[in-house]
Amino acid sequence: MTTAPTTHHILLAEDNDFNQEIVVELLNEAGYAVTATNNGQETLKELYAKPNDFYQLILMDLEMPVLDGHQATIEIRKNPQFEHIPIIAMTAHTQENTKVRCAQEGMQDYISKPFDPTALYKIIHRWSNGIREQAFTTNNKVDVNNSDDEMPCFNFNTIDSQRGVQLSGNNISLYLQLLRRFQVSQTDTLFKLSDLEGVDFHTTEFKRMIHTLKGVSGTIGASQLADLIEEYEVSLDSVPDGQSPMTNANVYLLSISNLLRMSLDEIRQFFTSQGPAPIKTDAASSTPEELHFLVESLVKLLESASTDAIDYFDEHRLSFEQAFGHQHASLLSASINQYDFDQAISQLRSPGTDK
Repeated sequence: MTTAPTTHHILLAEDNDFNQEIVVELLNEAGYAVTATNNGQETLKELYAKPNDFYQLILMDLEMPVLDGHQATIEIRKNPQFEHIPIIAMTAHTQENTKVRCAQEGMQDYISKPFDPTALYKIIHRWSNGIREQAFTTNNKVDVNNSDDEMPCFNFNTIDSQRGVQLSGNNISLYLQLLRRFQVSQTDTLFKLSDLEGVDFHTTEFKRMIHTLKGVSGTIGASQLADLIEEYEVSLDSVPDGQSPMTNANVYLLSISNLLRMSLDEIRQFFTSQGPAPIKTDAASSTPEELHFLVESLVKLLESASTDAIDYFDEHRLSFEQAFGHQHASLLSASINQYDFDQAISQLRSPGTDK
């Protein structure tokens, strides 16, 4: 009688959906079941909701809102029923004092961000008691030339696309998704960095924004940008008490802003050269009620100036073409991708007034 393989459950604590997507994708490919939470409080809630032996490993981001990875780990280690679960820190901070602090709080190991698939697989294998060894043997061989997808011509100057594909587990489709997500999410960051006079460098929100930018930049292969942010973070930490970091920070943030703008422009030009984003073919027969809901949902995103409107339109493009026709949908797409959200709202409300 053959015993069915045991499902290996991993709990991922990560507030950034960009990082969630890549970790879940890589670990699912390796045969793991992954549950993602957005902060330490959600992690504790999920842990208590399952039997004590349900999760075999926790991947813990250190910088999260509500309850960060340090606090969550301390709370977990107060409960003897979870002492058997290894906790692996995920951090872009590689300083020795961070490693020491993690160990003192009860974490067993750490992985640096951005991590390549080989490092991720190895560290999980190290703490998973030899389970799924074969999965790691086959999945940790990253070779861009062996991809099932054809490698696009990226032609980037500020982004090492080969490195980005490697960090995406040689999954070109995933890498393209990450580039699109970077374009959408970090455009907001660029807007915020453009107003340096209004920046409070000491707030947790600002520090988290910059730290997130560093992590996602490294993941797509924008190493120069990630390294520049690392220098900025180190310089900010080294400012003596009582001295203002304003001048030094302005110099760094201006350079970061310029480099981010260049990267976003390159990504935007790449997707423009590829033509319209792939659209789902199963949305061709939406009902009038469904079309009305899609339009109203898009209007709400546009009215709130959310860059999620770009992804939302791309995801439902075929339905919008059904509602307005191909030509009008193309004009609407152009307005949204150029961030002319007022014009897009006008086009949605008055389809016959296109210029």
